[in-house]
Amino acid sequence: MARGFLILATVCASCGTRSGLPKRALDAAVEVAPADAISAGNAADRDHRPAEDAAPSGPDLSVPADSPLDSDIQPGCTPLPVAMLPEPSYAACPPTETPPECQGGDVGAVVARSAACVYAWGAIPFQCAMWTVPAADEEMVVLELDKCTNTIGTVAASSCGDHIEVSYIELASCQTCDGRRSIWRAFTLPLDARPVIATGRLAVSPCPDASTSSGGATGAGGASRTGGATGSGGVISTGGVSGTGGVIGTGGAMATGGAMGMGGTGTGTGCAPTPIGEIQAAAEFLAYTFTTDPGFNPDASFEAEEITVPGLWEEMRAQLFTGEVSVDGSTSLLCSFIYRECEITPVTGECGWFGTISSGLVADGAFYYSWDSGSGIFRSALGKLAPSAATLLRTRSIDYFNPGSGPPGLVVDREGEQLLVYRAWVDWGKVNEWQNPEFMGTLADFGDRLAIVDDAGQELPSTLP
Repeated sequence: MARGFLILATVCASCGTRSGLPKRALDAAVEVAPADAISAGNAADRDHRPAEDAAPSGPDLSVPADSPLDSDIQPGCTPLPVAMLPEPSYAACPPTETPPECQGGDVGAVVARSAACVYAWGAIPFQCAMWTVPAADEEMVVLELDKCTNTIGTVAASSCGDHIEVSYIELASCQTCDGRRSIWRAFTLPLDARPVIATGRLAVSPCPDASTSSGGATGAGGASRTGGATGSGGVISTGGVSGTGGVIGTGGAMATGGAMGMGGTGTGTGCAPTPIGEIQAAAEFLAYTFTTDPGFNPDASFEAEEITVPGLWEEMRAQLFTGEVSVDGSTSLLCSFIYRECEITPVTGECGWFGTISSGLVADGAFYYSWDSGSGIFRSALGKLAPSAATLLRTRSIDYFNPGSGPPGLVVDREGEQLLVYRAWVDWGKVNEWQNPEFMGTLADFGDRLAIVDDAGQELPSTLP
């Protein structure tokens, strides 16, 4: 699978109007060669104080593509602290009706320099209370995204003589906006009467295109196969994304089986069935994480590594990735996710500490897998994701335990038409790489649940022999 790249474009702060705010237009695009790591602050430079009547200038290609936003700070300017705020509710009133006493000649953003300015945005003050109100010594700067599923990657602000300069990067998402998220993002700066001049850059990861190639890996497994992962992954750092930190989910597993519908983060409508690269997968993982948990750690970096599973693309038009979230170079969580129909689906149902699978394979057009969980009492479970239109239908087994309440866990493999279950040692975060397999039984699919059965067709108990 080819590695992805990013397209970086200037977002003009003074190109027409939309909803009472300056309309931002793509000025130019720059193709960036694939890299091992993509930071939200890595982009080509641009003129970030455009004249009101001047056409927007294109990116300055003489500036290295890996230059951070800090390099945008002009001589004589002083950096200012930026504090991102939680994403406002989609029901919050838009900041479009700013009264004259709250206007400060700002360009590219709406600035509320008092709580009264926030309340003035709507006829119903309580509706506007959905916004975070700036403190007495703060001002709130509000930016408008091109799409509600996009995210703000990095923001830099500086005090420059008669104005405040703000530069930011907007990370584009391929996911469709369903109207349940706001297109506004906000942050605070120290209170200042000078106008804010804001200019952004849009980082666009290529979305699936039906005209491009398709393909995937083929082959078959065996009881002792090692599987493996491809590629070195792409990394995306969020920079100053809003939130206070935290990890999605708490781990654990359900004690009983059952089936449930499982969607993702997009609509799946009109999505071209074309494989994506690891850099785009990392960007989609980032967008999914902050969609499901807007208070996620703002300093996190996101990486995605594709796991090659024979038949996954050919039979399901899907891809399997291991998403890794790290802070200060230390891994905080791993998550196995399926990317299909422009949607991310966590394979185990969540992306917490126990969000990775141990094994996975395709049989009869469905993805079968195993995963481990539990803190103190170790357990394993088996699952299945079957395509149903643009979504995936999830079926799972009960939790299985070892007599000593510890590892090893279970893995699933294929021999001919049978799906076999083994107990084997697997390193955390590895998929389809196990050692010392011990045969447990055959995986039986009863439609509404999965189970391990012995040679006589009898289901094994939750505590395995």
